[in-house]
Amino acid sequence: MPPPDGCHGYVAPELAHQDAGGAERVDDRADMFALGAMYSGGHDIPVDRALAEHWFRAASELGHGQAQLMLGRYLRSGVAGRQDLREARYWFESAVAQGIAEAEAEEAF
Repeated sequence: MPPPDGCHGYVAPELAHQDAGGAERVDDRADMFALGAMYSGGHDIPVDRALAEHWFRAASELGHGQAQLMLGRYLRSGVAGRQDLREARYWFESAVAQGIAEAEAEEAF
C-alpha cells in the first residue's frame, strides 16, 4: 500500500517490498503498524502524523488491534488534521473486539 498523495515519506527498507512495476509496497499488517508507530514517534525518522495515520489505517483495515486503537486515538484527537469522533468510536470498538483491553477505556469518551 503506497502512502497517500502528497506524502513522500520514508519507508524502512526492511518493511518495503517492490511490486512488479518497481514501486515500494507494504503488505503485512504488522509492518504497516510498525511504520505507523515509527512516523508517530519519530523513531529514527521525522514525525509525520499524516503518514502515521495512513499506516495505522492500513493495518486497522486488515484487523490489527493495536493499530485500531491508535487510529481511534488519532481520529478522536484530530492530531493528523482530521477529527472524526464517530469513526474513532468504531475503531475503538473494533480494537476491543480484537481483545485490546486498553481500548475499552478509550471507547467511553
